[in-house]
Amino acid sequence: MPASNLGKCEAPLELGFIGGGLSSAIGQAHFAACQLDGRWKLVAGAFSRREEISKDTAQKWNIPAARTYKTWQEMVCREKEKLDAVVILTPPSEHAGIISGLIKSGIPVICEKPLVGSLTEVLEINQKLQD
Repeated sequence: MPASNLGKCEAPLELGFIGGGLSSAIGQAHFAACQLDGRWKLVAGAFSRREEISKDTAQKWNIPAARTYKTWQEMVCREKEKLDAVVILTPPSEHAGIISGLIKSGIPVICEKPLVGSLTEVLEINQKLQD
């Protein structure tokens, strides 16, 4: 969306989180930040590999159980037509595979730094963008 249209959105853009559950330091910060200007709304997530943490996170943040997933792959499969972007909040060693999966599904990516850990991963992601 062009920057000039940002203030003209009638409804907030819908976000999904991969990672960032209550047990992480970064999740709460991103949850709070995405709500600051009213342009984003967290609506789905695969918040943790630990199902209990993911459920607790969803409950605290008012995410419906039906939009809370055990794996990021399941979330992408079920949400790809609904989400405007996905925020990746996992350890950096997991970023390249998740980014590639999101690109393949046509979902815009918002990624915690560092983006990836090696030149090889950058080249792999670049190839996905070219496909």
